[in-house]
Amino acid sequence: MNILFEKLKEKNHQVEGKKNRMLFIGVAVMMITGGALLMVDIDRFSTVSAFLIFFALIGLIIGLFVIALKSSRLRQQRIKHSVEVIYKKYIEDYNIKNGSSYQFDTINEVKEKWYLVPSFAHIDCDYSLENDDIKMYHGTAFNKVGDKQQVTYYFKGIYIVLDGPLGDCQYRDKAKLTEKIINHFKNIYANDEFSLSNYQYKQEEESGTFYSQNKEKMPLVMKNILANLRTIAFVDSVKIGLKNKRLHIAIEQDAIRLPYIKKYTQKELDEIQKVVNESAKLLDGILALR
Repeated sequence: MNILFEKLKEKNHQVEGKKNRMLFIGVAVMMITGGALLMVDIDRFSTVSAFLIFFALIGLIIGLFVIALKSSRLRQQRIKHSVEVIYKKYIEDYNIKNGSSYQFDTINEVKEKWYLVPSFAHIDCDYSLENDDIKMYHGTAFNKVGDKQQVTYYFKGIYIVLDGPLGDCQYRDKAKLTEKIINHFKNIYANDEFSLSNYQYKQEEESGTFYSQNKEKMPLVMKNILANLRTIAFVDSVKIGLKNKRLHIAIEQDAIRLPYIKKYTQKELDEIQKVVNESAKLLDGILALR
């Protein structure tokens, strides 16, 4: 444990940078000086004091803004480093304990398209697990719009791809209101090559909808995987599809399950190990149902 923490601290320390003490010292000096001048002679120094206090408040606002940006950046770096060091270590431990061969990667590159999200979506991955039969990404699919680069998310969670039978169909759990609104306006950005409107037929299936080209029934492999996923506590909603003999599974989670090391405690390590083990067991279960 100490070795992991030392390695992580070294990585985190490289991006922490300098503190903003001088800015806040300057703000404090201006506030104190402005107040002191008012106490000495309010008539004579009122204008100077007002300027000092005004600029001190501006400096305080700027300082707080800089701290917020820096805190966000440091949080993202800590998550990244926790993934690189701790997550990797625990998947190696899982492989040794269970005789599996999952390879861990943090390269933010997805070579195979995710056809359960809009075709024009940007994809950002935190990490991936894979062996010769299956690949899992933990990440998001989103779009940035307008001058302010406002982010619209289409997916947050686990995306899995593996070989499957011949077919062109999809199952999707019932969409939430926010998802319905996003899907309704998504074509404003670009044409979605993977739109559900490409399917000729749809029918109610369990707690969602099944889409197909030939009014076929849901393939057994999709039914089995769906039933398995329903038993997993952290699974919030599911999309499953077949295309070009590839089976795609998009799992939305009840929360973004990406714990990271912040206080260097055993509890944080346990939380990460739990998530890593659950992800690997999820892949084991899906492979058993192919």
